[in-house]
Amino acid sequence: MKPFLAIDCGAASLKVALFEPRPNGVLVLARYEVASLGQRGLEEVERTGLLKEVLQDVLDRNEIRAKGLNANVCTPSYQSFTKFLNTPALDGSKVGKIIEYEAQQNVPFPLDEVEWGYQIMGAMGDGELDVLLMALKLDVIDSLSTVCTDLGLKLSIVDGAPAALRNAFMHNYGELEGCSMLVDIGAKTTNVIFVEGGNFFVRSINFGANSITQEFA
Repeated sequence: MKPFLAIDCGAASLKVALFEPRPNGVLVLARYEVASLGQRGLEEVERTGLLKEVLQDVLDRNEIRAKGLNANVCTPSYQSFTKFLNTPALDGSKVGKIIEYEAQQNVPFPLDEVEWGYQIMGAMGDGELDVLLMALKLDVIDSLSTVCTDLGLKLSIVDGAPAALRNAFMHNYGELEGCSMLVDIGAKTTNVIFVEGGNFFVRSINFGANSITQEFA
């Protein structure tokens, strides 16, 4: 496994981490930086150019050679759609058709304008499946792809903030017993995540640090 970048493209800041795998399977955090996007980060029309500019500066400052490096990118919650569904426990192909129907009913954009997918989180007590549905608009993915391609990076994964945070928590603290609560306060959105074993629940609230700052201003 080769070194890779984890990039969190928040609404008002960019977090960049370089991980270097070791032969024993341990991931070593080799570089890490948080860079501000300022108010320009909240303007969608400027985000692609701004992300490219700030990411290039971060890579240069940390002497990270971007060419050919895999990039796992996380998008802010306001750019993604996440919902939990309960479906009958059927075989794979039938479950897929049911979830596609649910996606058509629940995703607030035409399906031909998004990249969507799902993950079966487990079985409910009544035998139904607990399914996580997620969708990202294609223009968001295209924007991130443009940024990575222009800088020589290989866009490997695009994920939403709640799922990415849950995966990071499970990688580092998967052995914890009982229920854990994670609170991620971003500039525009706050994510509240409950994790218990292999199950998790997330709620995104349209209230973030910018709103708190305005209250005190």
